[in-house]
Amino acid sequence: MEDIWWKQVTNAVQFIEKMVETVQEKEKHVALELPENMPWYDTMIQLTEEKMRGGSSERKLVFMQGDEEEAGKSIFLEFCSGDKQTEYNPAVGYAAFLAKSDDIVLNERIVWISGIPRDRSREWMEFVSEYASSRKKKGGGGGIFILELQESAVGLAKKKGVQMISFHKEISRYDSVVFNMLAASSIKEPANLKEYLAELISNIAGSDIELGAQCVRRHKEFLTDPYQALQRISLEELRSSGKQFNIALNPEEVKKQIWKAQIKIIFPLIEEFRGRFVDRYQEQIRGQLPIPYAFGEEFTVADEVEVGTLYYMACHDKIHVSRKDYDCLKMFREARNDLAHLSTLSQQEMKIIFDAF
Repeated sequence: MEDIWWKQVTNAVQFIEKMVETVQEKEKHVALELPENMPWYDTMIQLTEEKMRGGSSERKLVFMQGDEEEAGKSIFLEFCSGDKQTEYNPAVGYAAFLAKSDDIVLNERIVWISGIPRDRSREWMEFVSEYASSRKKKGGGGGIFILELQESAVGLAKKKGVQMISFHKEISRYDSVVFNMLAASSIKEPANLKEYLAELISNIAGSDIELGAQCVRRHKEFLTDPYQALQRISLEELRSSGKQFNIALNPEEVKKQIWKAQIKIIFPLIEEFRGRFVDRYQEQIRGQLPIPYAFGEEFTVADEVEVGTLYYMACHDKIHVSRKDYDCLKMFREARNDLAHLSTLSQQEMKIIFDAF
């Protein structure tokens, strides 16, 4: 599933490409804003490393934790030898000292800083901005920093020399829909059922990509009883990060999303069946025109007669139809009425409707 997301969904692919291009080709520092439930973080890191190794930059990508020392000091201790450290003047500051040093390995590195606490995001941004400014005075070059910030730090003021790349600004809800469609396409079920599954997952999982993937994996259980499937996912599965799925939806909220998905998928099928039915019994229907319906209105064209009226005509011998067509007409009328009155269809009812096509 992670390969579908990071290799096939266009904006997810471009998210990595934009970061790599910013660092390697533009040689700019990056503040990377990631959500708490980042989908398949390790895969994103792996693909980023692969792209950077295949890029034009001679800098090597290395990783550090940003929660151990103050921003400048941790970089200073990591990339300056003991002898170099003796040259440090506190009055200059770590950022300026590192920027002015041409004889340190930092200048040949892209440093990815992860694990930055929320309350230290500003400290790291200021350090990198000062480093960029000082290095620019020397004519550019030097090390490149990628600051991995928690999304709750979004809203942090932009800093000169640091480009912000936000996961949620680059990735939209449409991308999760695309993922769900691609993931659902891999299961062995009829096309209509796949379409419904993707729509239902998109409604319920929203932008939670890994939750959507779990729903696809459990698609039979999920289609039968979405709420119970979500409960089992919450109890039995873990995210790629090792964290639990904390799913807050209650039964009524899930039912509402089921109804919305069924409205979107079933109503067009009802209309498609109605069109076929009218074509098949066109002459008989025309013989009954005009046909009265609600509030004193009349149908004057056969193509406009709706399912409820067609069913009434079939029941009262106004038109003579085959048993199979009658049963289908009754089924679609009942489905339309249920959905119009905010009721949902069972999985068995959905299957019968899909089988009619």
